[in-house]
Amino acid sequence: MKCFAVFFVVLYLWLINVSPSVALLGNDAFDFFDSSKWTVLGDENRVRVANGKAEFAPIDGELTGYVWQLNPAYYNESWSARIDVFLPSSGLDLDEMAGVDMYIVWPIPNPLDTDPLNYVAWEVEREGIGSGIIVGEYIAMKKTGAAKYELDDAETSSYTLSLRVDWNSLTKLFSFFYDDDGGQDNWTLLTSVDINDWGMTDGDEFGIGIVGWASDTSLDFSDGLAVDNFNAVPLPEPGAMMLFALIGMPYLLHRVKRTAR
Repeated sequence: MKCFAVFFVVLYLWLINVSPSVALLGNDAFDFFDSSKWTVLGDENRVRVANGKAEFAPIDGELTGYVWQLNPAYYNESWSARIDVFLPSSGLDLDEMAGVDMYIVWPIPNPLDTDPLNYVAWEVEREGIGSGIIVGEYIAMKKTGAAKYELDDAETSSYTLSLRVDWNSLTKLFSFFYDDDGGQDNWTLLTSVDINDWGMTDGDEFGIGIVGWASDTSLDFSDGLAVDNFNAVPLPEPGAMMLFALIGMPYLLHRVKRTAR
């Protein structure tokens, strides 16, 4: 039985070409700041790991956060990145906004705080509209060169939620999902977009950043803007899964028959 299990693990890893040293793979529960996984983006005094989360205290008009550096997100490999988000439930007055973005950029800017040439951004924000009322919104965006535009949006009343971005290397599509009550277990697809106009080739690498921001206000850590439970995993290609079924299923059926005797 042990050989049976090892066979399938090895076959699966071979088919999706997973190697932790080269492929996007990792997670962080933010119990402490792990410098092997993240580089600080922006003012290091406005972002911290505390209370089991990565917390943001952005000032008006500036981004602060982390850039993933443990391993690359390749253009020619499919992968998924997801994170839990915590938004301020109070403290935003009329026209004041705050939120979290997951940025996927190419090429990776140098220095990191330079405006990226191309990116997709998966954003969730809250805005004060007066009388203590705060509204929320998911927004998917894309930037190619000088052209920046919103792809789609959806309203939310949640303060605790999850964001997910999937990259499909076969279709060359980014897909944007949200889980409106958090937990990363009940996803809704908002939209998808191709990046055929970026001019990428096999071997190119995306950069992934998680940032907090504020507009027309500045936040303290006590305001509650934070993220937690970052997860990045490779995704098997459809063709690989079919091959897995063709190779693996006969072996599985053979084992089942032998066990039933």
